[in-house]
Amino acid sequence: MGASVKSHYIPTLDGLRAVSIILVIVSHCVNPKTSHRLVEMGHVGVLMFFALSGFLITTRLLQEYTAAGRISLRNFYVRRIFRILPPSLFYLGVISILAASGLIQCSWRAIRSALFLYTNYAQYGDMGWKIGHFWSLSVEEHFYLFWPALLILFGVRRGQKTAAALAGLVITWRIVDDRYELLARLFHNPNLAFHGNRTDLIADALLWGCCLAFYYHPRMRFSLSPAWSTAIVLSAAALLTALFSWHINHGTILAQALPTVILGGLVAAPNAPIGRLLELPLLRYIGRISYSLYIWQQLFVGQSGLLIPLSLLGLLACALFSYYVIEQPSIRYGRRFLSRSTAAPLPSAGAQQPQPQSRSAHSVPENV
Repeated sequence: MGASVKSHYIPTLDGLRAVSIILVIVSHCVNPKTSHRLVEMGHVGVLMFFALSGFLITTRLLQEYTAAGRISLRNFYVRRIFRILPPSLFYLGVISILAASGLIQCSWRAIRSALFLYTNYAQYGDMGWKIGHFWSLSVEEHFYLFWPALLILFGVRRGQKTAAALAGLVITWRIVDDRYELLARLFHNPNLAFHGNRTDLIADALLWGCCLAFYYHPRMRFSLSPAWSTAIVLSAAALLTALFSWHINHGTILAQALPTVILGGLVAAPNAPIGRLLELPLLRYIGRISYSLYIWQQLFVGQSGLLIPLSLLGLLACALFSYYVIEQPSIRYGRRFLSRSTAAPLPSAGAQQPQPQSRSAHSVPENV
């Protein structure tokens, strides 16, 4: 069996997940005509999820590299497959049955786009409300496809520069494409000119989280006082809220980078009051089930036509079923699969030898 990567629960970040999913659900419960600012906060929640994904995935990869002297793409993708796909495929199966029965409206084009992970490039009219939120899952899956491979290709030592360079390329491309609509012209698809959720236009939101992971690494770990942490987190959150309240384009550099600033302020001061607030048991629990909540929320809120209390009860019931019956068992099976099938890896030529791991109060949680 390969060298193990020590991983411990980070309660603060589960609390941050909780805040993010609450923003998304609230934004889908309100009337967009009368509560536009709250609607915009849903996108803030998604950007926060992106920053968390970039940070946590990269930190996990760095821990593996330190422990084993290499990064196993096979192990990475096995973990991702068992972590991400079973809950989403179960949801798509339920949606397909409901649509075939005429109980909900959802086109097969929308389901196909979610199944093959291109919802964020599909035409808005084809997406359908019940599937529309899969645009963000598509972005994350695309990120999983390219980032670990690029980290290995360019080397862990240059990983931070690689992530920053990629973020810079995304920003440059976003400016150019906004000006000349190059992708829409290339594929003769005008819809692509207005699709701000495309991976190639929004990937910097994840890449800034990747950059932060290198500062979090034990050899480069930085810290802040509780006062500075609180000031940075609250200032960044206020600025991010203002950007969306003032109807500034979602693709601005600040809007994509500020979630990582918030995240950095939290992980750099584990004992700050704002971090302790995020560690309240209820928030931590909501954070742990946030993926299942996100998967199921658009079946019940937004365009469901149900009363909000009834919708939220239905959402909670389905999310809990997904978490305990689908999500957690599949994660455990994935771990058993790796433990049975992974032989002890040999360090690749020129790789660093494994270093002893020090226990930290803030390490990557097992459910990354």
